[in-house]
Amino acid sequence: VAISNQAKLNNAIAQVKALDEKALNDALSALPKLANVTVADKEAVKALKEAVKAYESETMYKDADGNFAAYAKKDTVNAYFRAVRDAEKAAVVAAIAALPENATKAQIEVARKAYDAFVAEYQDAHAPAYDAKNMIVNLAKLTYYEAQLKVQEIAAVEALKITAKSTAKKGSITVKWTVKGDASA
Repeated sequence: VAISNQAKLNNAIAQVKALDEKALNDALSALPKLANVTVADKEAVKALKEAVKAYESETMYKDADGNFAAYAKKDTVNAYFRAVRDAEKAAVVAAIAALPENATKAQIEVARKAYDAFVAEYQDAHAPAYDAKNMIVNLAKLTYYEAQLKVQEIAAVEALKITAKSTAKKGSITVKWTVKGDASA
């Protein structure tokens, strides 16, 4: 069955496509200059990247040969994505670098959570493949501090001495415990 209003349909699709392109361009224009991108821009960049993906996979925008539409400024959107990723990487590296020599367990855990979140977000998740695990240049410092913390915890447990003394009387037993060392370990 031939569509009698094919020209009107094509015109309507072209108008919707133009509006989608305008929305993408407006979202891109709302971002700061590429050189000024920070981690604070992450959600806006992710939303724009997802919108481009949706635009490029919209079936009604296929051309006569069946090819999906391509967003003309996709390379710029990807550059923003890389800039946000690099800003996050810098924040993780800075968090690890800021660990003092006598870092507390809480400080080490904060740095580890930042590293783990970065790897979970960016490890091979986006083309081209990205090895997030090996992008953190001072990871050895974090793993060293984690190992030192584990050694301290083991030493604290080994230093803990528990002694028990019991006395028995007809019908009852009394046990007295003595703990020497840090019982919180």
